[in-house]
Amino acid sequence: MRILYCFVTAVFVLGSAIRQAVAAPKEPTARSGYRSSFAMMNVAVWNEAQMIWARAMLAAGIAGLAASTVCYFLIDGSAGYLASMLISAAAAACTVPYTESRLKATFDEKGLRKRKEGAGIDG
Repeated sequence: MRILYCFVTAVFVLGSAIRQAVAAPKEPTARSGYRSSFAMMNVAVWNEAQMIWARAMLAAGIAGLAASTVCYFLIDGSAGYLASMLISAAAAACTVPYTESRLKATFDEKGLRKRKEGAGIDG
């Protein structure tokens, strides 16, 4: 049971990331995927949000798995379970502000893709 408690949150985050990367919803929906008012603005923002969030959750899941492994071997008892769950949950929670900042760097407040500097027609 000790191994289950240490790794359950990290495995859940990793599983969510893999599901999101493989089968993200193609259109904004309130049922699944990364959902924020900005991400649900239009299909272009939605698709970008799903890709960014899947990658961020994958990184969070891997970090949580590494932290859980360390907690499993170095911390005894329920303190190890708690530490691994908190670290994994915190890593997953950090994906939300990361995704929002990446979306706001890519799209304007109306949901239109921002032009890159120097990407004009004449040069």
